[in-house]
Amino acid sequence: MKKFKKVIALFLCIAFIEGFFFSSPVISKAETNLALNKAVTASSTQAGLDVKSAVDGNVNTRWGSDWSDPQWISVDLGSVYSVNKVVLRWETAYGKSYKIQVSTDGMNWTDVYSTTAGDGGVDEIVFSPVNARYVRMYGTERGTGWGYSLWEFEVYGGAAVQDTTCGGNLALNKAVTASSTQAGLDVKSAVDGNVNTRWGSNWSDPQWISVDLGSVYSVNKVVLRWETAYGKSYKIQVSTDGMNWTDVYSTTTGDGGVDEIVFSPVNARYVRMYGTERGTGWGYSLWEFEVYDSEEVEKVATPVITPGTGTYTSAQTVSITCATAGATIRYTTDGTEPTPANGIVYSGPFTVTATTTIKAIAYKDGMLNSDVATAVITINSTILSAPTGLKVSSVTTTSISLEWSPVPGVSGYNIYRSFVPEGPYVKVNSSPITSTNYTDSGLDSATYYYKVSAVNASGESNLSEAVSAKTVLYFGPHVKIFDPSMSSAEIQSICDTIFAEMEKNQFGTQRYALFFKPGSYSVNLSVGFYTSVHGLGKRPDDVTITGSVRCEADWMDGNATCNFWRSVENLTVIPTYRANNLVSAGTETWAASQAAPLRRVHIKGGLSLWDPGSNYDKSWSSGGFIADSVIDGQITSGSQQQYFTRNTQMGSWSGSNWNMVFVGDIGAPAEQWPNPAYTVVNQAPVIREKPFIYIDDSGNYAVFVPAVRTNAQGISWANGMGEGTSLSMDQFVVAHPETSTAATLNQALSQGKNILFTPGIYHLSEPLRVSKPNTVILGLGLATLVPDNGTPAMTVADVDGVIIAGILFDAGPNNSPVLLEVGPEGSTQSHASNPITLSDLFFRVGGAGVGKADVCIKINSNDVIGDHFWVWRADHGDGVGWTINTTKNGIIVNGNNVIIYGLFVEHFHEYQTLWNGENGRVYFYQSEIPYDVPNQESWMDGSENGYASYRVADSVNSHQAWGLGVYSYFRDADVKCNSAIKVPAKPGVRIYHACSVYLAGYGEITHVVNHTGDTAKAGYMRQTIDEYCNNVEQPDIMPKSAVYGTPQTVTISTVTPGATIRYTTDGSEPTPTTGMIYTGPFSVSSTTTIKAIAYKEGMNNSRIATTTIKIDPAYANDIALNKPATASSGNASLAFDGDTTTRWESAWSDPQWIMVDLEAVYSITGVKLVWETAAARDYKIQVSLDKVTWMDAFVRTNGTGGTENITFNSPVQGRYVRMYGIARTTNYGYSLWEFEVYGN
Repeated sequence: MKKFKKVIALFLCIAFIEGFFFSSPVISKAETNLALNKAVTASSTQAGLDVKSAVDGNVNTRWGSDWSDPQWISVDLGSVYSVNKVVLRWETAYGKSYKIQVSTDGMNWTDVYSTTAGDGGVDEIVFSPVNARYVRMYGTERGTGWGYSLWEFEVYGGAAVQDTTCGGNLALNKAVTASSTQAGLDVKSAVDGNVNTRWGSNWSDPQWISVDLGSVYSVNKVVLRWETAYGKSYKIQVSTDGMNWTDVYSTTTGDGGVDEIVFSPVNARYVRMYGTERGTGWGYSLWEFEVYDSEEVEKVATPVITPGTGTYTSAQTVSITCATAGATIRYTTDGTEPTPANGIVYSGPFTVTATTTIKAIAYKDGMLNSDVATAVITINSTILSAPTGLKVSSVTTTSISLEWSPVPGVSGYNIYRSFVPEGPYVKVNSSPITSTNYTDSGLDSATYYYKVSAVNASGESNLSEAVSAKTVLYFGPHVKIFDPSMSSAEIQSICDTIFAEMEKNQFGTQRYALFFKPGSYSVNLSVGFYTSVHGLGKRPDDVTITGSVRCEADWMDGNATCNFWRSVENLTVIPTYRANNLVSAGTETWAASQAAPLRRVHIKGGLSLWDPGSNYDKSWSSGGFIADSVIDGQITSGSQQQYFTRNTQMGSWSGSNWNMVFVGDIGAPAEQWPNPAYTVVNQAPVIREKPFIYIDDSGNYAVFVPAVRTNAQGISWANGMGEGTSLSMDQFVVAHPETSTAATLNQALSQGKNILFTPGIYHLSEPLRVSKPNTVILGLGLATLVPDNGTPAMTVADVDGVIIAGILFDAGPNNSPVLLEVGPEGSTQSHASNPITLSDLFFRVGGAGVGKADVCIKINSNDVIGDHFWVWRADHGDGVGWTINTTKNGIIVNGNNVIIYGLFVEHFHEYQTLWNGENGRVYFYQSEIPYDVPNQESWMDGSENGYASYRVADSVNSHQAWGLGVYSYFRDADVKCNSAIKVPAKPGVRIYHACSVYLAGYGEITHVVNHTGDTAKAGYMRQTIDEYCNNVEQPDIMPKSAVYGTPQTVTISTVTPGATIRYTTDGSEPTPTTGMIYTGPFSVSSTTTIKAIAYKEGMNNSRIATTTIKIDPAYANDIALNKPATASSGNASLAFDGDTTTRWESAWSDPQWIMVDLEAVYSITGVKLVWETAAARDYKIQVSLDKVTWMDAFVRTNGTGGTENITFNSPVQGRYVRMYGIARTTNYGYSLWEFEVYGN
């Protein structure tokens, strides 16, 4: 060790001169090691080198990591402090390149120091004070061949930084958010210092307003200046991270006015009022929301216990001191926490003769209590010998029994277990074992290594020599293994029983995998929910099933749009079963939708992708995914709304609806767009097929990991298995939901094991942490991971070659920030030579019960291949609702060079997909924006209507996507989404073949990409664009295409600054050189088709916009024409469009209604109803000023339909007019071609 101390200082000086004076932040000057005996974690730990040893104050004990990069050690200081110094006391195994990072929440880290020239010894690192609760050393390059090893990891500083202007309103003009905001009552008005402006919420409970103070302050007062709409029951809550909230005040008797709320000082960055009951029928409304800091209160110094934590051979005399003059010290020797009211008052030194934990606290009037100091003094007068004779006595599928020779003088033994011989070893037993044998039960299928130690009152011996044992390989009760020697009847019975259980089991807890060993079978197998079917041969043709392996939609009468979560792989089918009358002999049926892949299959016949029931019009399918397969005959898509095939050889393809994408296929149709909707890419640029389980030449189970292919066309297994690597089951832990825990799986992962998840649901108390390169995570039977405690389900280090496949990530009831995070934020490593691969990964928030997650999958690493994702916020099932299964985004990509094949993302609250990384590539995208938006105000991206489904950040310069479809079904409100896809207009950003689709319901998708593409809405179901790349945005022609009763004034505009517009009115196509240059509004008095183009130097020309304005004087007096309309069911706007070829039709039940908003109050004199055959027999025409109180203006009984001209007995004042149907003339619903309203 060096004889001198290195001092590494960082001086960051920032001066703010804004015309006012301020004082410096107040920082404690006490030189106290804040990390001493605090909670500490590490990326890895070597056996016998416990991470706690780095913060125990003992320079003779140390932490040591695994022998790989990167590694880290992190200490939780318990609360936020202002820290300005870290001391690293290195053992010989030091860090050459490392960072010191700080965080207030343990997730988001800030670098305060970094070096690439570390040389060990003692590093004393000084930097500008920063508020932090968590401090870590993040090592990226070791200085030796060993790991990282620290005798001590010390952190110094003082109380959290206080406000620079003590006593001021900390919330003034700070960032502020709210649960909702009424129009004209901006949330910023509550922190603008102006008591004449205010924030107002929606008229419902609960509601909240939250201010971000910008950094952590010690706050002790909140002032609420209520408008008349006050909170009766509310809480004041504080947080340092904006996610975890603490109540500092609550009331149920609020009465408005000015509430000045004082509480004990608490460190906080975020402060919010959380209202649970309003005092009026309106919302919550505040003129001002003020937050104030407390005066600084000095903290008593932490006591020092001498001697410190350590092992001693004789009794020790203990003294406790405190640097704060006049402070009283209390201590305990039984392990309990002392307080100013509990514990022994320290009066002088005392002696301990046995192992003792001493804890001490110091306190003084007018000061904050000190932190608790801890010292563990171990008295070990007799060193025990390590046990000998350790051996394995028996093994089962879930247990290993051990025995060993007795050691004299012991009180018991401890058992330690590892997944690898070199360790680290983790203690298994919670209390000492008093016998010389032990059965370790509840084990997964894996190889285990064991050591044993002896213990008595003096301490613990060294560990014994290791022994190993392998549990009997067992895939669990939900994996059914079939052998050709079994009878067809037996196999059929088992398969039928499982299908009967799983056919309708959409949100059930059961999971199954069906294994077929190599050979030939005769069976008709229907595949239900959560069932995966696997051939165990090297190639698909090694397992041949004559009959079927099919997916039908009988349970929904041919509607396959809910046939999710099932799969088939690595087998051959000779189809002989006909699933429906439209299927010809020799054609297999796979009528599935999302999350139902066919992989590595050979269909010796045709393949039908739909299963029509009794009503062909409702026999939709919403798939799907086929990869690395051979279909000898024709693939018939039928009702499939969209489909993706990759590296598949097909006889031919028939059919298209909205978006069919073919990548690397042989036999794909020629590219056409938009009708038929075929997007064809000849090769997959870079792809790795999904790993699969098989039986090797020795008759043992193994997992084959295919190699990466570039510019791939056709299947991977044309010649044998294909290139790749075979992994024996000895390299896996075979997990079972009945026995596996997050802790044991994380130990296995940290020691380089792969995980094979057998079918079932795995509840996780902590994230699974994948830290080793080339780790394989493979699920069978839709194995499902559920994080129970609001954490991620899985995190992946920024390392090469990780493969995760066949897993369903299901959000738990406690909100997770992300379900799967690939690479930590800020990842920079290149994985181009060995990319991370994610295959058949499915994500769900709600449906099976309440689930909450901000983001489902976040990819931070570079060079990642995604191959088939379905990322779904549930729109049906249990635990579903706008404020119930809450989310933000489906997928966020921050890494560069990420490529995804087959990306399905649906129903999230904000962007479905947010792409921040460079050089991204997506081949096929299908998305539904949320169904359950309650109103437009709840769904705004800044000032823009709604969130684009597919969002590429403005900072991105290179991105390409092929074949995108975005669909809307606004079920509950008249909502608009301005852009289905939003990307920067740059030469390197290209969208190729995109469409927007209006499925049903209310509202519209106004544009396809950015401001380009026509509106998808009722009557205009699908809109398309061929290509968007650095385009001038399509012009807006107003008014839109419609029927009008009077001449119209036309305006044309584009959102692209500096663009020129040319237009025509004769139906011809304008160009940048032909047509009239638009200079201002003009009038049309007869039916006219207007076409317009916008252009600008350095950009591609806009798409041509077209509007047809039909002038029909017959509607000159119709005050309802083109006005907003709603109905109890059906698309109401079709009855107010002036088009007698479109109509409103309701559900087939009574009562039903259709209503128009005239947008102003009129004196209404009558209406005209043009009925389709499905007319009203009994109905009312009602008028209202407020949509609450309705007056009957006309009542009809025994009506017969046709065209009805109705004049009221006297004019009625109103803004809203509706037809309220009581009884129908037919068994159908109510249907109107047109509904006209007259008045002045």
